[in-house]
Order: sequence, then structure tokens, then C-alpha cells
Amino acid sequence: MEDHLPYSTAVLGILFTAVNLLLTVLNYLLGRGTQLRNLAAKYKDRLYELNKLSLQYPEVAAAFQAAERAAALGAAPTAEPTPADPAAARLAVAAAEKLAAQMHAYVRFRINFYEEIFYATRGGRMKALEDSKVWRDYIDSRLGHPLIQKALRNEPGIYGTAFVEYALEP
Repeated sequence: MEDHLPYSTAVLGILFTAVNLLLTVLNYLLGRGTQLRNLAAKYKDRLYELNKLSLQYPEVAAAFQAAERAAALGAAPTAEPTPADPAAARLAVAAAEKLAAQMHAYVRFRINFYEEIFYATRGGRMKALEDSKVWRDYIDSRLGHPLIQKALRNEPGIYGTAFVEYALEP
């Protein structure tokens, strides 16, 4: 009887290992599907945040859209005339500087969002989702904005090399 004990312990060990491996694979497969759904939901939430920013800061959204319209028409955006009153002129300059800083942050936020989607749809993570082509088409339609192009040209080291090359290709 004692001779069979090591044999049955070995069989139980192998059986336990096989069951553990099966559960690990099952857990991976179920977790991967959940992860992809969570990733898609995360990008939809980020898009919602972009839209919310446009509503919270309508002057920034209007300036962003004006730059796009001006580029489409081949014209430079028109600047507001400087008031003759020195105090009003200082206020106008301060407001213009504030808007420029907000625009810079807004453009960076957008680029970060586009870059994240770019790498997710390029790699294997989100490529498996059926809407990865929709996300890629979305960023393709947005990367041509003149302020985004200018930021990518002026600060290429902030973003991933593959993304910058993709965004700046003609």
C-alpha cells in the first residue's frame, strides 16, 4: 500500500496543475474581453470629456473651430482690433493671452487623446474590437487641424515618434 502513495501524489499534482492551467487560460480569455470593452468605454468617456470642455469653454471651442475654418479657406484667423484706451488694451491683451494658454492646453489634451487611440488601434489591444476602424477614422479626420499640426511640428518630442510621423504624413 505504501508503494502506491508516491505515485498517486504525483498524479494528483499533475491533475492539480492541469486544472490550474485550464482555469488560468479561462480567466485570461474572460478578462481580455472585459478589458477590451473597458478600453472602448474609456475612450468614449474621454470623447465625452472633450465635448464637455467645448461646452464649458465655448470661447476656446469657437477659437479652435475658427482656426480650422480659416485654414480651410486659406486665410489667417482675423484678430480683434486693439482698443484705443490703454486700460482696455491691457485687458484685451490679458484676455488674448489667457485664450492662447487655454487653446494650448486644449490642443494638447486633444493630441494626447488621439495619440492614445492611435497606439491602441495600432497594437493588438483594441485592434480586436469591431469599432477600432471607427476610432482610427475619427483621429484621421481630426489630425489635419492646423493647430494640431502646428503643435506636433513645434513639440514633436512630447509625443511618440510613430504617432508624430503618422500624424504629419501628407
